Amino acid sequence: SALDITGRKRTEGYLRHLAHHDPLTDLPNRTLLHERMRRLIARARRGDQPFALHLLDLDGFKAVNDLLGHSAGDRFICHIAHQLRQTIRAEDTLARLGGDEFAILQARVTASDDASEFARRVLECIAQASDFEGSGLRTTASIGIAIHPDDGMDGEDLLKNADLAMYRAKAEQGNAFCFYAADMQARVPA
Repeated sequence: SALDITGRKRTEGYLRHLAHHDPLTDLPNRTLLHERMRRLIARARRGDQPFALHLLDLDGFKAVNDLLGHSAGDRFICHIAHQLRQTIRAEDTLARLGGDEFAILQARVTASDDASEFARRVLECIAQASDFEGSGLRTTASIGIAIHPDDGMDGEDLLKNADLAMYRAKAEQGNAFCFYAADMQARVPA
């Protein structure tokens, strides 16, 4: 009957949503991030502008969990996700990759200045969002940036290279962003 079909469609939609979204923040997850990257790569091949992948990790997040407990840690992650959502444009994608790691796909990047300006805004957003529930705890972020097509032709390469750049930003004491550079693989110890 029509009711059965409606119910089944609703269930399918719900399951598809679960498969593509992080259960804690309801943000896109790694699977959906890869789908969106594939879409942006296909558009770039047809002459659309390059895009940037920003990989970000909260500095000192372990302290939030250690001092306030895991449920406060979860609320903090949701709070950060909410703040980041307000910071990005409608055509950008914010995803949670797990733990305290997020990714942002910044569509239509005309120059590396666009990406650095964007990363600065994100760092500011996190620094401002961090006095959480009056705890006085502050956190910052480390961001690694990879730009398609220069820093990777597919999603895997872009993630790997943004990850290398993020570890470089962390090594600089955090609260920083770093662009991927081709010679990083040689310099970052395995």
